Amino acid sequence: MRFSVIVPCYNAQRTITRCLDSLFCQTLPRSEYEVIVVDDGSTDDSLRLVGAYDCLVLGNTRNVGPGVARNLGASRARGQVLVFTDSDCIAPPDWLAAMGRHFADPAVQAVWGGYSGSVGDSPLERFALLECVHRQTALEFHLELSSTSNFACRRSAFVAVGGFPRYALWGADPEQQPFWGNEDMDIAYLLERAFPGGMRWDGANGVVHHFRASLGQYLKQQAFFASAAVVSYVKYPGLRTAGSGAGRHSVMVQQLLLLPLAGPLLAWWWPWAAVAPLLCPGLALACNPGLARLAGQRGESRWRIAVLLVARNLAWAAGITRGMWWGLGGWLGRNAETPGLEAAKT
Repeated sequence: MRFSVIVPCYNAQRTITRCLDSLFCQTLPRSEYEVIVVDDGSTDDSLRLVGAYDCLVLGNTRNVGPGVARNLGASRARGQVLVFTDSDCIAPPDWLAAMGRHFADPAVQAVWGGYSGSVGDSPLERFALLECVHRQTALEFHLELSSTSNFACRRSAFVAVGGFPRYALWGADPEQQPFWGNEDMDIAYLLERAFPGGMRWDGANGVVHHFRASLGQYLKQQAFFASAAVVSYVKYPGLRTAGSGAGRHSVMVQQLLLLPLAGPLLAWWWPWAAVAPLLCPGLALACNPGLARLAGQRGESRWRIAVLLVARNLAWAAGITRGMWWGLGGWLGRNAETPGLEAAKT
């Protein structure tokens, strides 16, 4: 068997059927791939819905995070290549076939892809997709682009790096309270370190994603990702200089764009500084010309994009600040050996 497609699932009753429908409509013959769904302690109707499909269903008794779920799926996989996507993604029909073409080269150990569309069509969901597409196409591939919603890896390479790392913050037991949030970049770094030059980026082979439709949910998600990224940088110091620095430099620029927000603090001495925050949307457009052009090409309001960029950057700033505390917890935390990966060697 060539491929094992692994889908972690947690309270995904709204999205899991469309995900599985897409996986069972691939152009590859079914004899070439299997589908493994790992339920991560769902309390909704997810398990009943998954039961209608011809796939292997595994489960955790409680919610311990997608990295742990993916490792469990990998331990039972039969395919030579492990392919990962999320329960809120829809794969195009030739997704697996396109992945397979990369692995025809024996030097390739892992392939990453991005997003090709959004299920929803609200202004916020369109912004989230535009921002992802822009980063995928305007920047050279960097580890910060890695996402396990669209990721494939040789089983041998996955086992060699120990799968998704399992660790906890502040000395907690990683078996009971594993930390999760940036396992995508963690494993990308471990693979890049173990197999230099073995990574490939395929921006053309994207999946369709359910982006957050609520501004509050979206900003909360972005802040969480930023916090988790800081933990990764503390946990793996080599990550700060690994691969291309394009992603890190981009985040730094976005944070500098927030400096005018401090203007009112100086209004006692310079009254004009009180209106400095009004500069932020214009600066966001000026410093993201590629995204502004893409928005124009797709008929989106550039100023709405600018305001959402400022809000996103504020969420990142809050997340980075919180991540410094979490990162200290990661530095003082504990690691665990990933159980079950030996089974993937057979």
